[in-house]
Amino acid sequence: MRGIKTARRTADSRNVRTRLWMFLAAAVPLTAADLATKALVPTDPGLYHPRSGAWQLGSAALVALAVAFCRLPSRLFAVAAGVFAAGLAGNLLSALAHGGAVPNPFVAGPLAFTLSDVLLVAGVALLGTTGMRLALRHRHLLPTSTIPVRIVRYVRGKQASSGPNHRLRPEHGSGD
Repeated sequence: MRGIKTARRTADSRNVRTRLWMFLAAAVPLTAADLATKALVPTDPGLYHPRSGAWQLGSAALVALAVAFCRLPSRLFAVAAGVFAAGLAGNLLSALAHGGAVPNPFVAGPLAFTLSDVLLVAGVALLGTTGMRLALRHRHLLPTSTIPVRIVRYVRGKQASSGPNHRLRPEHGSGD
C-alpha cells in the first residue's frame, strides 16, 4: 500500500512511522514523569478521585484516537497528540494501578491535580493550535460548501439585493 494520496503528497508508511516515533518521544517520557511524580509525592487519601469504568474506556479510546492522529501530515500535530495522550495515559494507568482512583498530589487552594491533568490541558491547547495550522496548510482539501459558508453567501446575497445602505461591514476608507 503506497498510502493516502492528497493534492501534494502521500501519507506513506515511512512518514507515518516518523510521526509515530515523534508521538512516542513526547508521550512516553511525559507519562513516565507523571507516574514517577504520583509514586514519589505523598497524596492525602482524601485526594484520590474515583474514575468509573466508562471513564477508563473513554480514556483508552481517546489514546487510540491520539495514536491515529499520526496519520495526518504534520509532525507538530503528532507531538501535540503525544502530549495529549501522555495526560490521558498517566491518569488511566494510575486509575488501573489504584483500583479506579487517581491520586492528586498537587494542591493549590481548593484544587487538587496531577501532572497528567496539566499535560491533558496543554495537549488540548496544542492540538487546537496545530490543528488550525494543519487546516490552513491544507485548506484546499476542506469542503467549500459547509453550512456557515452557505449562511454567509445567503446574507451577502441579501445584502447585495437590498442596496448599498445595508452593508454588514463598512468599506475601507469610507469613514464609518
